[in-house]
Amino acid sequence: MIGRLVLGAGAAAVALSAGAAEFGQSVRLGATYSDNALRNSSGNEISSGTVFLGVQAVNARTEGRLRYDLSADLAYYEYLNVDVDQNLQGRMTAQGTYDFVPDTFSWNAGFEYDQIRDDLTAAVTANNLEGIERFWTGPTLHARLSQKMQGMLSAYYAAINYGDRNTDNHTVGGRLEITRQSSPTLSIGPGFSYDHTSYPTDPQLGATDFDRQEAFLRVDYRGQRTSLGMDLGYAWLKSGDAQDDNPLLRASFSRRLTPTLQLTLQAVREFSITDGYGYGMQPYSAGGLQDNSILTGGARITTRVDLGLHYERARTAWELAWSKRKEDTGETGASTRHYNELRGRLTRRMTPSLTGALYAVWSDEDVSDSTSNFTANESYYGANLDYAFGRTLWLSAWIEGRDRQHSGSFSEFNGGLSLNYGKRHAGSYSGPTLHQ
Repeated sequence: MIGRLVLGAGAAAVALSAGAAEFGQSVRLGATYSDNALRNSSGNEISSGTVFLGVQAVNARTEGRLRYDLSADLAYYEYLNVDVDQNLQGRMTAQGTYDFVPDTFSWNAGFEYDQIRDDLTAAVTANNLEGIERFWTGPTLHARLSQKMQGMLSAYYAAINYGDRNTDNHTVGGRLEITRQSSPTLSIGPGFSYDHTSYPTDPQLGATDFDRQEAFLRVDYRGQRTSLGMDLGYAWLKSGDAQDDNPLLRASFSRRLTPTLQLTLQAVREFSITDGYGYGMQPYSAGGLQDNSILTGGARITTRVDLGLHYERARTAWELAWSKRKEDTGETGASTRHYNELRGRLTRRMTPSLTGALYAVWSDEDVSDSTSNFTANESYYGANLDYAFGRTLWLSAWIEGRDRQHSGSFSEFNGGLSLNYGKRHAGSYSGPTLHQ
């Protein structure tokens, strides 16, 4: 199978509890079989097996001078009957903060590897994957201005390298906030940010240097069961002779409904710049979006909503999530992309050694510009079983069906088997690698 630092912890919080370091990692060796390995249309199917070697890891520390978050789901697939462009499949995120002077001066850094579809009109396959590397780093300075007032000044540099498209870019920017601690749980105050994005190489159409400015009200609430982080304001973008302005919203909300049930909500409307600076896109096993494909590497207006319910008890866990995306090149172009995704997963530990899971994902996509448009909807569903031989060794087996209608239509049935060694995390996923 083939999210800025303010909101990035939201996705990880779904899978990780606060406090001490949590971790899990494993090495996987296995084989798969598909009756339509390249996901061709009916009548052009090519079946193929694969052998693969992969790694999965979740490692996080949310308190202390050094705080970090690592998640990875990567594997190298060797196809037996077909030649493919991309044998390495999956994604990973590593980001961290070190407090040189606690509560005063810290440094942030992160690296992210992800894969998106090169051709949006076609399905995810090993021949339709483009790798993206993102790196960001910079300092943050906190200063207490009075008993209840605090200032925060941060700066960063970010770089993105695309595997195929000619839109590699660099961004430098900064952010200033002055907030007032209205209560032990609530802080609120104004903020301002400025970013400049440049394209060192000859850019594709719509990918010209641009500047973004934002003025907003920053709100942070941290209660015993509820948390909210929000930027609410206005943003301006200038790219050559083109200018645009739009309302700004970045919000991350979570509510512990019961000891076992949590509600999460994220909502964003912004001029996107570095396509994920600080978001830390999580693998599907940690509640992340299944498809992170983008409309363009240039300036665009992004609107997104993520709503999730997460339930966990000693032997049973389930999650249900809905995501909605809209990307619009606005005044800098004439393209629009809509993407909706609904996903669910149920996991049950049936015996001390045997764990089973059912999962399903449905997506709907529409891309249009001044000359053409296409639509597609895709669904897949599957089941997997894990049998543990001890604390560090377990066997995984899975089956999966896929179906895509309209543009790039296909049907596929696949399955696989893997032997895993390591330490399992509570949110680990033992099915196919994310993009396989």
